[in-house]
Amino acid sequence: MKHTIAIIGSGIIGMWTAYQAQRQGHHVILIEAGSAGGEQAASFGNAAWIFEGSVLPISTPGLWREIPSYLIDPLGPFSIKLEYLLKLAPWLVQFVRAGNSIEKIETCALARIALLKDSLFHYRELARDLGLDRFVRQDGLVFVYPNRADFENESLGTRLRQAHGLHWEEWDQAELHANEPELGHDYTFGTFHPYGGHLTDPGRFIALAVQAMINRGTTFVSAEATGFAVEQQRLRGVHTTHGTIACDRAIICTGIHGKALAHQTGDHIPLESERGYHLVLNDLERMGRSPLMPSDGKMGITMTDTGLRIAGQVELAGLSEPPDWRRTDILREYLGRLLPRTKDYLGKTTRWMGHRPSTPDGLPCLGPTTQCKDIFHGYGHGHSGIGMAPGSARLLVSLATGQATPFNAAPYRAERFK
Repeated sequence: MKHTIAIIGSGIIGMWTAYQAQRQGHHVILIEAGSAGGEQAASFGNAAWIFEGSVLPISTPGLWREIPSYLIDPLGPFSIKLEYLLKLAPWLVQFVRAGNSIEKIETCALARIALLKDSLFHYRELARDLGLDRFVRQDGLVFVYPNRADFENESLGTRLRQAHGLHWEEWDQAELHANEPELGHDYTFGTFHPYGGHLTDPGRFIALAVQAMINRGTTFVSAEATGFAVEQQRLRGVHTTHGTIACDRAIICTGIHGKALAHQTGDHIPLESERGYHLVLNDLERMGRSPLMPSDGKMGITMTDTGLRIAGQVELAGLSEPPDWRRTDILREYLGRLLPRTKDYLGKTTRWMGHRPSTPDGLPCLGPTTQCKDIFHGYGHGHSGIGMAPGSARLLVSLATGQATPFNAAPYRAERFK
């Protein structure tokens, strides 16, 4: 049976879900208040990595001890705005509890791996189909450390990646600097993950993919979704600022804004914005062989079509607080230490702040809503939206159309928050 599926939101999750639904012959209506792949989407401005090794959630055992420092240092790599603490407290309690044992982390990692598996393969498949091959690269990913001891301190993530068949090369100081000659000498150990890839311009990639799908019959509606038309527990349409769009299935892929739409379906999802920043040194000639991440900064440095991008930081301050652009100054300082030649760059730079939609347990919310089984949650991917998008799309479309799911859907259900 073919369905008319309204997909609300055209970020990386919405784009992939639309693609998957269209491939299966369904009529797809993509509803987006902004532009496809625009700056309003978290996927526009992240590090652009496609990394199956993103197995660990942010919350891990012992994290609670660090919370005072997150409040004291407003410019630390993970910070909580003091004025927002009271509103954040319920989410923060769930966040700490979700990572308070190794067993919980291992269970979460299994669910994350299911979404991440073979993600680069699926990107290449979509890119070939839509004529976007140039946007998907596999140059590997490099993690760099001041010394080997810092790498060994990350043993939990290492063990979980090995358990799931992910392998990498270990580089001593000589090998590291031979492979990455631009790298600063503060870093003496590295790991190279050959299975890692990246997008050269996530926003442009999404925009062109959506246009290709429109050319194949997808309907694009430039409007804001405001609610749902439901009769006798069956979906009849999606209410928008430009009228009601008739459909028999709807999938909410609006990232951080999914919380408000979910509330209308009877589900109260604990979703918070992990505000992230990026800085791009525009028109800089290619620097570095692979995207890099320093262990002491946890930001991704990626060569994109518009220049060298450094993306990172976690700021818990809500949706309405204006950006704190001092955070891009911190990114610039790290970049200068990591790639010293960038200290002399005096050209144009651009900066961005976006809202990573994050649940407290490190897993997205995927599956039917409580009050209407024709409406589905499809958001909450935190830092891993690009990597998890193909797996999430396959799962969402199978659920929405009554097919067998590609893997166990239970870990992502909204019911887990009740």
